Amino acid sequence: MTEKLVLLLVLRTKLTHLDLYLQHILDHFDLATYVVSDSSGDQDQAAAIQGFFKEKGLPGHYHQDAWVSWTHNQNQALAYAQGLGDYLIRLDGQRWLVGQADLGELTADFYKVLVTDQDGPEYLEPLIFKNDGRFQWQGIVLQTTDANKGISWKKLAGDLKLYKQVEIPKELAQRQDWEDLNLSS
Repeated sequence: MTEKLVLLLVLRTKLTHLDLYLQHILDHFDLATYVVSDSSGDQDQAAAIQGFFKEKGLPGHYHQDAWVSWTHNQNQALAYAQGLGDYLIRLDGQRWLVGQADLGELTADFYKVLVTDQDGPEYLEPLIFKNDGRFQWQGIVLQTTDANKGISWKKLAGDLKLYKQVEIPKELAQRQDWEDLNLSS
């Protein structure tokens, strides 16, 4: 894969297990850069996020923003990310990745992945999309600026799922390399 991937992370509250959450993203994707729009107001979280990515050698952009609405804040983050890479991977701190994606060569305009909350219905949701200015958010729904004309999408290859929850999914908590961590805090 030669496309540059950008993490687009929109945070409304303080993340629990911050380092673990960020590392698990890096375990799944080879990122070129990151954009964080953080509305938590937590200075410790700001320093921790920037320090984590600096330690990993990943350049990026961190923004502390006032919370207005999902639509406003996600579109603000999209504006920050314009021109930084080919595709955006959008996460919000409350969705954990389980399984592996087979990215291969990205050719579609956006890629959907299966989302589950372990107790409710599963559904497909956009996770990766082209960073070409054609997408915007309306509420919690990703829309295109050209009324979906000529927009292509695919289900992301592999068995990657997003677990929609704040706590660590049991599939991740049972990982051998995390056994020494205190996951209850």
